[in-house]
Amino acid sequence: MTTTTPNGRARRYCTVAGCGRPHHARGLCLAHYQRQRRHSNTFAAIEVGDQVATKRAVQRQCREPGCDRPHVARGLCQTHYQQARRLALAAHG
Repeated sequence: MTTTTPNGRARRYCTVAGCGRPHHARGLCLAHYQRQRRHSNTFAAIEVGDQVATKRAVQRQCREPGCDRPHVARGLCQTHYQQARRLALAAHG
């Protein structure tokens, strides 16, 4: 999509369907351009059940049984990660 500015120059927008953000580079907005550089595609979509969502929208849960808090690092929530980290540090020294 292209419109013109008051001085007659073309104002370009992201070419990804439904985006509408201002053009940054190679026909993409900054967010889609960065995703293109990192993942080699503008929509790194994955399936979640019967829904398709972008990777950022998918929130993994802690792998500790009975814990439903969100994943932070190494498959664990903040509490369980810190707990495992303290145990590992105590074992090493």
